[in-house]
Amino acid sequence: MNKQLRQGHHALGAVLLLLALSGGLLYLPSLRGVLADARWLLRDVHTLLGLAFTGLFLANRPFLLQHLASAAGNTGQWLKALLLLSAAGLIISGGYQALFWLGWVSSATAMNEAHRYLAALGVLLTVVHLVWQRSAGMPGDNAALSPEDQSEGRRSFIKKLLTLSVLLGTGAGLKWWQQLMSPGGDAPDPAVGEFKDCNKLTPPPAPAAQSLPPAGGGYQGRFRSYTVTKKPCATNENWSFHISGLVDKPLDYRWEEFVRLPRTVQVSDFHCVEGWSVRRVTYEGIPLAQLLDAAGVSAGARFVKFISGDGVYTDSLTLAQARLSDVMVAMLVDGKPIPSDLGGPAKLVVPQMFAYKSVKWLVGVELIAAPHTGYWEERGYPADAWAAGAPPKGL
Repeated sequence: MNKQLRQGHHALGAVLLLLALSGGLLYLPSLRGVLADARWLLRDVHTLLGLAFTGLFLANRPFLLQHLASAAGNTGQWLKALLLLSAAGLIISGGYQALFWLGWVSSATAMNEAHRYLAALGVLLTVVHLVWQRSAGMPGDNAALSPEDQSEGRRSFIKKLLTLSVLLGTGAGLKWWQQLMSPGGDAPDPAVGEFKDCNKLTPPPAPAAQSLPPAGGGYQGRFRSYTVTKKPCATNENWSFHISGLVDKPLDYRWEEFVRLPRTVQVSDFHCVEGWSVRRVTYEGIPLAQLLDAAGVSAGARFVKFISGDGVYTDSLTLAQARLSDVMVAMLVDGKPIPSDLGGPAKLVVPQMFAYKSVKWLVGVELIAAPHTGYWEERGYPADAWAAGAPPKGL
């Protein structure tokens, strides 16, 4: 076969392995802390590798089709057919995610899950393919065997590996299909009570009638818990909530006072910028506009800065954005106190924006005159993070 086409074929496999490495670093929760400051750069590298893979795949199409047609035996044909299908699926699902990152589509939860499973299957099949190719022409003990015995040994070996890949691929596919077909597109796993909670606050917030049972019927999807900082643990002695800056009356609430403030209940969706969503979450908390009115906003205030109890995370909204009716300081999710793993005891909820704007472990609100660049905005994320791609009417 043409040497240049063969080199392109090898380059295609190398780029796939680089895609697997960069994608694994993006999605592996244990590495998020180390990579948090470079996640936007790593995501761009992953996207560029995806474009390179797409270009090489299209350029190698004649070679791939020829290779498939000339495959020796049914095993080789099925393996190469699966490789081609998984590669095409990776290109389609990865392209859709890129459109999501660019803000051209509003949701990518199902494609996000499909892309991960296809990536795992594609890497496994690539390894099997490489082992098959190498064993077919590698000198050694096999040289003493007859061609028939060599062929039978390779078939036995590849059948075992293919069986393993099919089992793994089928299990992953069934799990994704179950999530795709469940209400809202995701399985409710795990529940709020299954997350770790190091907060020790009394009294706990008593859920309203609309919270328990949850008005939304129980959230649909899976929250992911990760952070680049140590999660703060709140107690009655160390926790307070302050409203400061350009206000008429600065306020400082201890937990015992804060938990008695009037709360409302709302049902809204939670959208992560990485493509996954949790639907119909029942939040109970204090509307942010209610807190701002209690402090009295001074004439010079234009923005609201939010401060996390971890001492690292900050973010901001314009005053108009902060006064949206569904922006709240939430204390309960589906009728249960928000655990520390999910940002409790109090976290900001901005349903119409991506979740990085919903500051976890919220302990402070400051009214300011000039824009503030938050933690994630410093790392390349936009300040106006509308999940629908555009602000609501009137803003």
